[in-house]
Amino acid sequence: MLNLCQVLHLFLITLFSVSITFTQEKAPELCKINGNVGGGVLNGKARSLVKPIYPPAAKAVQVSGAVNIQVLIDENGDVVSASAVKGHPLLRAAAVQAARASKFTPTQLCGQPVKVSGIIVYNFVGQGLNLTQIGFALSSASFLPKLGEGFPALQIFDSFPPDWIEERRQADGLIYKQNQEEYENRKDVPSEPRQKPLSKDTVTVVSSIGKSENSEFKEISKTTIANNLIELLKGRYATGEIQSWSFKLGLALGKIQAQIDDDAKLRMNLRYLNQVVTVEPDTVNMDLIYEIKALAAIAEKKQIDSVDRTKIETFLKLLRLR
Repeated sequence: MLNLCQVLHLFLITLFSVSITFTQEKAPELCKINGNVGGGVLNGKARSLVKPIYPPAAKAVQVSGAVNIQVLIDENGDVVSASAVKGHPLLRAAAVQAARASKFTPTQLCGQPVKVSGIIVYNFVGQGLNLTQIGFALSSASFLPKLGEGFPALQIFDSFPPDWIEERRQADGLIYKQNQEEYENRKDVPSEPRQKPLSKDTVTVVSSIGKSENSEFKEISKTTIANNLIELLKGRYATGEIQSWSFKLGLALGKIQAQIDDDAKLRMNLRYLNQVVTVEPDTVNMDLIYEIKALAAIAEKKQIDSVDRTKIETFLKLLRLR
């Protein structure tokens, strides 16, 4: 007959053996893969991320913005399905076509190749701005302390014909300054200067000077570059009534945007805006003129409050998209 110690010893051995068997049987369950693996935004995992062709129809109406493509990537890193889930209709087909042609690094889970689903984001940047938009951007840049991520430096560059050598050179300087700001604001500053465009997957031309660490614009302020461009363009547009007026309108609106928080300067800028629209060419849309005059009338209010500023900012945002 077994004594109590022997019984307890046998019980512990049996329990330990059962535990090992259970663990060995259950271990494969931890690596069991059900369906596809979610990969989130996949741009950074691409071996070859094909850039979409900018559709002519989208160019004609100056459509731009982000397009999100839902993709399924197989075990070899090939895109087996792609569909647009967000973005302008005129941009979706081109983005889907580019996504289908892209290649990704195969993903493994527990040593096994797996399918991955996720999103590719394409950012279409318009290839040109109208004269009011150019004037607005340059005017605000000449007053604001920084260009900021949303400043359309690349679009300004692309708006000028190839034979506008000096204008394109100065616009190149703004590209360089914007890249410089982005580099200086990074927390994980690398040992080597950045040598890539302002935003990943931008569909546009990136100029060589704008990316150069030894750029001639290194010691020149962005304010000086913006003012140089303004003077050059005033000369270009001087002989065209509608061109000159549109550019001058943009300059006035950009100054309003830059100094919107200063009551005295805001009133002065709104009054100047009113002067600009009182000598508009006959071909200008009168509905737009009425909107601008209503905005300029805020200058005569006894007190400009937050509601007034919101109206101004809303109008400026909408105007930039027209």
